[in-house]
Amino acid sequence: MRAEEREVVAALVAIAPIEQHLASAEHLDVARVRDALDGGMGSIWFQSPVGEDGRKSDGVVSQLWYVDADGVGVWLALFLDVRGDLYEVDM
Repeated sequence: MRAEEREVVAALVAIAPIEQHLASAEHLDVARVRDALDGGMGSIWFQSPVGEDGRKSDGVVSQLWYVDADGVGVWLALFLDVRGDLYEVDM
């Protein structure tokens, strides 16, 4: 995970009602991500520690708004999968 992605994820997990181990620095340090196919918007998908078979989103657990350097509002959302693992950060 790139440093700027980790910063966003850390902010989202800090306000999410999720299991503490998911929000730990150690967990975020080893989390593996890949860029989402979103036309370059910056969303990322987390690779599952137990495999991708049957994996799907279970919904948003936290979200933030901010205004970027161009003055454009940006929405960030953290999703978990149905197993309770980190699934996606959508931008």
